[in-house]
Amino acid sequence: MSSTAATGVDTLVGQKYVLDRWAELAGEPEWWARSDGIGLRLRVAEMMEVARLFDTGALTEPKTVGWVFEVGALAFAPGTYAATNCPGAAKMVADDFMRVEGGVPQPITSPTAYRPDEQRYGSLHAIHSQLSEQRYRDDLLTNIARAASKCGWDVKRIDALDEFVALYDAEFIADGHSPSWRRQVAERAQELWDQGTKPLTEAISDALDERGHSRKPRKFDVLVPVFVKTNPRGSSPGRLLTDSSGAGFPDLGRQGGDAILRGWGAAGGGILARDEFVPANRYFRYEVDAADADAAAAAANERFRADADLWHLLDGELEEPHEAAVRDTAAAAGTAGAFRLPPRPLRLAPDELVDGRDRVAEIPKLQDAIAQVAQARMAVEGAALVDLWTAVEALFGDNDHGKVDAGFWIADATPFPYVRHVSQWLGTAISGHGYGTPPSGQELKWLHETVYGDRTAVAQLLVDKRDPLAWRRLNEVFDWEKGAFRKAADALRARYADAARRIYLIRNVAVHNAQLKSCTRAVTLPLFADLVRVSLGHVLRYADATGALAEVRLARAEVDDVIGRWAKPGFSRDDGLKQLLYRTPRAASP
Repeated sequence: MSSTAATGVDTLVGQKYVLDRWAELAGEPEWWARSDGIGLRLRVAEMMEVARLFDTGALTEPKTVGWVFEVGALAFAPGTYAATNCPGAAKMVADDFMRVEGGVPQPITSPTAYRPDEQRYGSLHAIHSQLSEQRYRDDLLTNIARAASKCGWDVKRIDALDEFVALYDAEFIADGHSPSWRRQVAERAQELWDQGTKPLTEAISDALDERGHSRKPRKFDVLVPVFVKTNPRGSSPGRLLTDSSGAGFPDLGRQGGDAILRGWGAAGGGILARDEFVPANRYFRYEVDAADADAAAAAANERFRADADLWHLLDGELEEPHEAAVRDTAAAAGTAGAFRLPPRPLRLAPDELVDGRDRVAEIPKLQDAIAQVAQARMAVEGAALVDLWTAVEALFGDNDHGKVDAGFWIADATPFPYVRHVSQWLGTAISGHGYGTPPSGQELKWLHETVYGDRTAVAQLLVDKRDPLAWRRLNEVFDWEKGAFRKAADALRARYADAARRIYLIRNVAVHNAQLKSCTRAVTLPLFADLVRVSLGHVLRYADATGALAEVRLARAEVDDVIGRWAKPGFSRDDGLKQLLYRTPRAASP
């Protein structure tokens, strides 16, 4: 890639990019900026789990198994971070999961080649053990700092940091840490680094220590306040926990729960005063193992929802809570807090839902799909992914080519909203740095004609304001006319197609009464939810009565047409952006 601003080695630029990008990944990133979250350790764990399920007969689709191993093996292929920095693990993968053609290792493409045997199980366990050592993480952070110090205002070098940041963030995902905890660490590391007294590695290490990082789960005590209207059939009106084995419901009663909270000290007293806790006449109590308090709330929420479902099945009535009290049992008594239930609801509302609501009935099956998606928003993970895949299969499944391809089709719709959303994100960033304010309702036109037309000045402004994240994305847009849009669109499609494949695999395993124990489900579900949300918004914006599948196929054809014409002489960036930004939305029928 070329650079649109003066280059040079500035050791702080890359470090700032690392911290800004990590904070974005750990927070609520835009759907197109979200990493898949599957780092090296999670990939190997997923390969081990899928091999076990395939071996026991719980998973019977060789094609899907082959895909998991092929994607996992590619993470260790020549030229990757793993191949360079974990050569022993990469050699095991090359020996066991790759074939050699012309001296170059390539992924095995025959699914039957992935049948587990003792040698492959041993290799996977050895690789996972190596990646689980603290040294791997320390080396990764050292490599991040080394690469960041050499970046300067160089797009290629800054772009290469993305893999580092995603791999590092994924380590904490593999440990079971919640998005909120990771965001707190990233933001605290930024604060320490901004003070100018700590290098990047020390700022991140200190932030991890302050936030109580541990690779092993800790025990948390969780109290869920519940307002019970009626008890289940056959239960006594008092305490419902019948014996020490946990049979029945983990009900403490009001007084018992209040006493526990008061025993937590000032923090517990503060929780008791919260509005969410005042109406409760019962508490459900759970002891869970988790990496942090927010993750403990998520684990307790899964167990509470199971209890609540049973309560309702027995004709009991209760109002479901919105918060839980969580205490780290290994910490001081005052270390407790209130956490939202569920901790992080899925983002599922399509961008065009309000303006396009009158068109819902015009598009076949869309109304039922939206109802299914709405049901998934507050469901536990297992139920949510089944709901989402049901909606996707109904809207985008093709009986002629198999329902599994539904995920591929909706991934094909992403380039259009990607261009629009990247532009809107850049507009906000550039306007925030004082370049100007777009007229209301004309944001895309302002970006296209004013910002993108003044590329040198805008790029220099972002350099002056020391915003490498926005600078990198601005350069991506400027490089689209040189053929880079094909690469960006293909990478976007591949990332979301992989997420759809993984959800399809997990959904099938769940339906057939097996369970993936790895946390790839929790990692992939938000990414897939983003894909569903964005694809539904695209359908609401552009589809006609022929349906959702016809629209995403048309979107693929139109994007490929722009890509093909962009590569020809005389087809400018302006022409390409006009086609991608100003595609005419459809209006509801009168």
